Amino acid sequence: MKKENIFALTKRSALQLWNNPILIAPTLLAILFVGLGAVLALGALLATGFWVSGIEIASPSILWPSMPMIVLASVLLVAVVASIVLAFAYLQAGFLGMIKETSHGKKTSLKAINHYGQKFWARYIGLNILVGLILLAGMVVLASTELFFIGLFGQLSAGSIITSGILGILFLMFSALFTLPQNYLILEDLKIMASIKKGYNTAKKNYWELVGLLLIFAIISQAVVKAPFIGGLLSFLFGVVEAIAIMNFAIGRR
Repeated sequence: MKKENIFALTKRSALQLWNNPILIAPTLLAILFVGLGAVLALGALLATGFWVSGIEIASPSILWPSMPMIVLASVLLVAVVASIVLAFAYLQAGFLGMIKETSHGKKTSLKAINHYGQKFWARYIGLNILVGLILLAGMVVLASTELFFIGLFGQLSAGSIITSGILGILFLMFSALFTLPQNYLILEDLKIMASIKKGYNTAKKNYWELVGLLLIFAIISQAVVKAPFIGGLLSFLFGVVEAIAIMNFAIGRR
């Protein structure tokens, strides 16, 4: 069977969202939870008793809170952040599960969020932590290399600027290798390390196609976000289409 090219895949993914608008629900809920969490986190900080006097603008006066209030606010803040992480993992796992169902020609519903969210949330968090650490290690190596060349050429020299640009591109290219693990976690019900291995191997095997797909959406996002009044909405919708396209890519190349 001939592989679907990335342009046809992008078109099909957009039609998939058009035919299944319910796919935007998990992302909207995630945005809602993050917004609510930000409000609660701010409330937790304000609960410490820190406040700035509106009279002394040039030199604000700060009332230092008592230790019990600091402890209470810290506990509340940790609880809020943990709740956001859990809710985000639950909803994202559900979102990928809904995409999986529609990609296989099935009808999906909001019940899928609960089904996939309950099943995968813990592995989803662990997977993202491990992938994050891998990317962080790559960033540290490249940042160390950048500092070496800055010391060699000087901070604002043409050589250091060019080097920084090249290293930035290399990091993005390295990051592309870890685009697919979350999809294979949901698609094949794999363990964390197996998901990373499967995603890495598939990305490596189809590397330039994957980079081309990511570039298509990067270019589209930069273009539509500048549209007056509806730029944010279009960018959001194309972000959902991108997630669908990556899942379809993972399905077609496994």
